[in-house]
This record gives sequence, C-alpha cells and structure tokens, in this order.
Amino acid sequence: MMSVVSSSTTMSCCSGNTAALRERLKVKQVCCGMSSDRFFKNDLPDYGDPTPPSFFPVPRDFLSAALNLKHERLYKLRDPLLQTVVDPKWRGMSRSQDESTKYLQRRILDESFWQEVHALLVALKSVYVLLRLTDMEGSTLGLVYHLFMQMKDYVSKCDLLTIDRRSDLLGCVESRWTFMSRTIYAMAAMLHSLYRLPELWSDTLLSTKQSEYVGLMFSEDDQLGIDKEFTNYMNGIGASFTRAVSLRKEATKYPLTWWHSYGRVGLPNLSRIALRILSQDCSAGACERNWSAYSLIHTKIRNRLSTSQLEKLVYCRANMRLVRSYHSLGQPKQIVEATWSRTEGLSHDLTFYTGVLGTAFLCFKSFERAGNNEDVVKCLEIVKSCTPYTIKGMKGYVTFLCGRAGNYALGAVAAKYCGNDVEKSNYVKLLQEMAKERSFLDNSGMPDELLYGRVGFLWACLFVNKYLGDETISWSLLGPIVQATIASGRAGARRSRSPLMYEWHGKKYWGAAHGLAGIMHVLMHFPLSEDDANDVKGTLHYMIANRLPSGNYPAAEGDTDDRLVHWCHGAPGVLLTLCKAAEVFPSDKIFKEAAVDAGEVVWRRGLLKRLGVCHGISGNAYAFLALYRLTGDLLHLHRARAFSTFLHEHAWDLIAAGKMHGGDRPLSLFEGSAGLACLWFDIAKPEDARFPAYEL
Repeated sequence: MMSVVSSSTTMSCCSGNTAALRERLKVKQVCCGMSSDRFFKNDLPDYGDPTPPSFFPVPRDFLSAALNLKHERLYKLRDPLLQTVVDPKWRGMSRSQDESTKYLQRRILDESFWQEVHALLVALKSVYVLLRLTDMEGSTLGLVYHLFMQMKDYVSKCDLLTIDRRSDLLGCVESRWTFMSRTIYAMAAMLHSLYRLPELWSDTLLSTKQSEYVGLMFSEDDQLGIDKEFTNYMNGIGASFTRAVSLRKEATKYPLTWWHSYGRVGLPNLSRIALRILSQDCSAGACERNWSAYSLIHTKIRNRLSTSQLEKLVYCRANMRLVRSYHSLGQPKQIVEATWSRTEGLSHDLTFYTGVLGTAFLCFKSFERAGNNEDVVKCLEIVKSCTPYTIKGMKGYVTFLCGRAGNYALGAVAAKYCGNDVEKSNYVKLLQEMAKERSFLDNSGMPDELLYGRVGFLWACLFVNKYLGDETISWSLLGPIVQATIASGRAGARRSRSPLMYEWHGKKYWGAAHGLAGIMHVLMHFPLSEDDANDVKGTLHYMIANRLPSGNYPAAEGDTDDRLVHWCHGAPGVLLTLCKAAEVFPSDKIFKEAAVDAGEVVWRRGLLKRLGVCHGISGNAYAFLALYRLTGDLLHLHRARAFSTFLHEHAWDLIAAGKMHGGDRPLSLFEGSAGLACLWFDIAKPEDARFPAYEL
C-alpha cells in the first residue's frame, strides 16, 4: 500500500530537493556547533560544516524554537517516511536509485538515527519551553533566571545522553548564561512573586547581582530602606502578607497584579521597583506580534528583520497603548463635558488658546485621527454657538488663537466635513471680509506677532486654504497683509543687525508666541519675492548666530536669561520654525543643523513642571516629532515617545501631589490636557503630527 505521505510530498523531499531534506536532517547543526560525535551515543555522518546558530543568545531566539519544532515534526513523520522508502511503487521510481537518495533512505531506515533525533528533542525540550514562555507578552523578565535553572536541571537528568556529552551541553548552557547574565535578571527573579523563597538569598549569584543592582540604582540612604523591605518580602513579613489570598498560587503567578494589590501595602519602596522591572518583557516577540497592525509584517518577513525595521516598529505597541488608554479614559468626552456640556455652551473665554474653541479644535483633531463624524459635528456645534459672541465681542481681536479668525476658520473647515455648504460659505465670507479691514494695512498700531497680530490672522487663512483649497482666501487679499508684515519688520530693524525685527509691548521678542520665530514661521508659507525671502533667511541666520552659550534661544533681544525652554519662549518654538526653514530653503544646511542642535537643548533640559503645549512637556514633545519628520532619525521619535509616556504614566499623580502644574486652565488646548490629548493622538501617527495651531 502507498505511504500516507502524498506522492507530491515525497517527490519534493527526495528528488531535486534532496538538499532541503538534508537540511532537515542536520541534527548536528542544532547542536550548537559542538561535535556531534561527542554529544550523542551514536556518531552522525558529516554533512559539511554549516555555520551553526548560537545555542541560546537570549530568550528571544525564534530560530532555536523553530528548529526544535522542525525536528519534532520530522520525528512525527518517522512512520510515513519508513513506509514510503519500502513501498514497491517508490522503489520502482528512477529517482529512488540516485546515490544521494539511497543515502537518505539508509538514514531513514537506521533506527539509531531516530534515537538521536529523539534524544535531541528530549534534551532541548526545556530550551523550547523557556523560549516559548519568555516570548510571551507581559511580565516575563522575572522568569528568565528560574526557567534557566529549571532547564539546567532538566538537561542534567536526561538519561539519553552520556555523562560526558551531558556535561558538554550543560557547559554550553552555563556559558550562555554567563554571557547574558545581567543584574536586572537577578533583581527580577527575586521580585517575581511566584518564586518568593528565603532560600534565594543563599544563591550567591542572585544575591550578588541583586546587591549590584540596588547599589547602582539607588543612594545609600534609599538602599537601607530597600534592603529592609527585601528581607521582609523574602520572609513573608508585614502587611503585604496579612491576607491569606496573597500567598495563594493563583495570586502569586501574576507578579504585576500581586505587587499592585498586595505589595504596595507593606512594601511601598520595593513595590515601585518591582512594578517598573516586572512590567518589562524580555523578548522581541511581544513587539513582533504587534506588527500585525502594519500589514501583517511579521508573517511576511519573520526572522529576516533588519535592525532598521526593528527600530521603526519597536515602539508601536506602546504607542497604541497610549491611544487605547486615551480612549478608555474618555478624555475627549471629559474635556467636552467640563468645558462645554456642563456650562451649556456659556463661557467667558472663547479663544483657542485657553477657551472653549480649544475644545472644538480637540474635537476636530479627534475626527481627523479616529474618523468619528460625531466629533466634527460637536466641533461645529461649539463653533456656531460661539460665533455670535465672537462677532460682537471680539472685534479688536483678529488672530486664530485669540480672535475672530479662529472661530471663522475652524467653522468653515468643520462645516465642510459636516456637508454644510451654506455654513462653510458664510464662514469663508467672514474671513474674506476680515482680510479687507484697513487695520491690517494702516498704522493703527496692530502688532505683527502670532497670538494677537497680523500673522495670527494669516495663519487662520492658511488653515482654511489647507482644507478648502489654496485660493479659498486668495493671495490678492493676503498678499498686502504679508507685505505690511515685512515692511513693519524692516522698519523695526533700522537699529538692528537683523533684517527684520518686531516689537510687542515694547520688547523685541524672539519666540513663537510673540516674536521672530512665530512671524518667520508664518511668512515662510507664502510665495515671497527674492528680497523678502532673503530677509526671512537673514533674520533666522541672525537668531542662530546670536544663540545663548547653551544653544538655547533668548526670550527677547538682548536677554541673557537662560531659563525658558518652551514653545512660547526658547528653543522648542524656534526649533519648529527652523524645521520649516529647512523645508523651504533646502540648500541652506544650517537650518537643519540648528534645528537638531535646538533639539539637544530641549532634551538636556529634560521634563518641565507643566504638561501643556505652550510651556510644558507636551509642547516640547512636539519639537521632537518635528525633528523626526525632518530628519527621519528615530532618536527624535524615541525622545518624543519618552516625554509622552512620562505624561501618560505619571502626570496625574504628580499633579495631585503638587509636584507638577496642571495649568492655570487645566483643560485648555495650550495650557492643559486638551493639548496633551492632541499629543497622544499624534504620537501614534508621528508622520502626520503637527503642533496644534502652529504647524500645518
């Protein structure tokens, strides 16, 4: 009777693809490069000297697990293969007479070969278990040491191997552990609640590594408290163990849950360390499984991932966690509820910067990222309710962030996406009528800066043109305002080495909110003449040449104070403008270099005490996102994510404890959590990230 292995399978294994079957039978290759005649009871034929894989680089080696599975499947095919090679129909085929095929037939009929395969599977079973368990998502770092020790014990008791050969394998395992042994593995091993035993202290390796970790990470004063809590933990003493359920296996096998539920009660310092360490997984597998969100990458090129691909994808899981957490908290709804629904639309602050229109902007941002039509409908509802008060009460305020133009601009765009052409046309007409106001062109004293001046209006028109078409607000209307802005800058620079200079309330500001950076940023979006473009470039060159010694930028002309590193004043806002300059003037390399230098300043200064986009951590995270888009360097993306993750994990606790400032208007777009919510949307899609109401 014909074998249960199909003829097509047999032909593919034993014909022109003989080398493929040989590769499957290369037991020697799996034996870590050790000589097979020293390892198994029966010698194996020499199949050449392939470059063997490392035995156990770290508990993330997919190849080792895959080889184990292949040999397990080979062993399961033993009977079908035996039936095939003795079947008369197979023996009557011409290809069965090839020398190479005859050799394979002899090996299949050789019982010692199958004993060797079985011995290999038994010996490496514990390796496979270790790989699979540590390849899981979640708290796996604490398992590495314990599973390694269990693996050594399993191999040492494998009676299918001779003593010498078993010793060789154990030596290989020990060598690999020596290579990969790190203090954090020891610390994680001792903190894993399932393995909490006082006997661990007698393990010299563990206790030494644990002491090294504590010594490296904490001051001597902190070490005393940590060591005391460690002793109580190992001996089961204290409030953490007063409940019997805390000692049950069902509780201890989930270490993060155990430390969160029980450990924090009596071991406050140690629990913080445990939660930080044990929350890490030790494998790339958790990250790789996440890649299915990116066109099933892991099924297409598994085990052939380049370093650059790994770097690009390694933060995807955390980014999506940020977005999931953001939605699970219902933050947009909370902000809308607090700033709009509870007040029934009544608010004394109708601005984008700190008022209710910032809530409308967040709704529009949510619509852009999530595609939920309810968000843009809510956006238009807020804008329409504000419009009558804006028209009557904000005649002297002309900008996007703090004036009428923002209301009209967002109204036009939101109306478009709501399919309301009448409202869209009405808002566009209001903007067009604003552009004709004489105050933009005469000497009425209108400032030029972003929050309250000419370029704040120009930005609103750019916003509309981005979504509705370039000539929605035509150049014939905007060109004179652009020229008035440049003329004002030239007049202000008569006693300055800068081609353009502006004043606001008697000070010559440099920052994005009130000064040169914000004005230059907006001007670069327009078709400038050669002379005008040269003046813009020259102004930016002047700013770069007159940086503070630290690389930061002063808040105003002649200011030597080096404290402010904000969007409104300092390097972050200037950085965004330099990124735009590098895009508009690509031949002038100094802009890109200066932008990167400004990013280093932002990173060195670290975390601010506020969370907003204007003068807080969120705004500085946007600086790194801009650098990432400009350079493609993942360093900047990682830094942006580090800032946003800190906010996600720690901001609310620190604000509650009085160690961080939630903003004078804690729910607003520029000072509070609405801007932070925009950041969380953007960090998950960094290529489309834009600083709210500044970048287009």
